[in-house]
Amino acid sequence: MAQLSNVLTTARSYLNDDNATTWTDQILIPKAQEAFREVQNKLWTVGAQICRAQSIAFAIAPNVNPTDITALFSDMQSPISIQETSSPATIWTPMTEATYFPADYPATNFLTYWSWQEERLLLAPCTANRVIVVNYRRVLPLPTVSGSQLFIPFAELYMGARTAAIAAGSVGNADVFTAMSAKAKENLGKVIAANRGQQKPSMRP
Repeated sequence: MAQLSNVLTTARSYLNDDNATTWTDQILIPKAQEAFREVQNKLWTVGAQICRAQSIAFAIAPNVNPTDITALFSDMQSPISIQETSSPATIWTPMTEATYFPADYPATNFLTYWSWQEERLLLAPCTANRVIVVNYRRVLPLPTVSGSQLFIPFAELYMGARTAAIAAGSVGNADVFTAMSAKAKENLGKVIAANRGQQKPSMRP
């Protein structure tokens, strides 16, 4: 798996600074982090598997008020779907997303509804012990040092050129910025293709 150091080395090569005389790690890393955020956002947009995750089964205690379970996740960007079952587990049932819960919503022995409000994941009131599993879009760890793992297969193809473009743009080098931006855009398609999942072409005679 590629590390941030691969991105920094590639960016310096594009910037003709292989010896890191001008573009040191300290200067380049913030620019590489911005490139990482960009490629992750692109992968979110196309629904890449690397940006999706499924939680463990969480036990939810009875509560006649909405339950905020946001703190159970450290890497959630936004929820996709939730399933619930009894405790102990029997049949899993998909829950329904709601915009909000009415103030007089009556608690039942099923959760039934969930709501995503101001980056908080809320469950409807419930009178019974329940168990849930959450499918969600996740935030990948931001690389912070040269030895940080990127986690996204082939992300370095985009990040190297994009980091060089951001660096060149920061010092007003429009020609290099334009050339490296075009290179990054070209390589982005390769990164998306590598992260689209186990899709196979249809069989043809």
